[in-house]
Amino acid sequence: MSRLVAMLDARLLPLGAVSKKMFGGVGFMVNGNMTAGTFRDGVLFRAGPDFAAVAARRPEARPMEMNGRVAAGYWIVSDSALDARTFDFWLDAALAFNAKLPAKAEGAAKEKMARKKPS
Repeated sequence: MSRLVAMLDARLLPLGAVSKKMFGGVGFMVNGNMTAGTFRDGVLFRAGPDFAAVAARRPEARPMEMNGRVAAGYWIVSDSALDARTFDFWLDAALAFNAKLPAKAEGAAKEKMARKKPS
């Protein structure tokens, strides 16, 4: 896993990315938006839902799934399939998607809605 973090560090930290622990790994935020990170046995890339057709043709990737639900726009590439060329392809796609998103202030979190107590 440290090799994967080092690969992400090398490409993303010069862009001003911030790393933080998430999903049991290390996530990288560019302009306050999740862009990539380590996840279980590989690297998670956020390339956006419009990238699904391209991703479907890439045998090294699978959609991210958590708690039985697919996270639209997120793909995982296993460590064993992640050579330099594949890493660059996916990270470039994630950075292109990130560039379309509005920047978020660091630490900005969605406000949780209050739940009604049962009566």
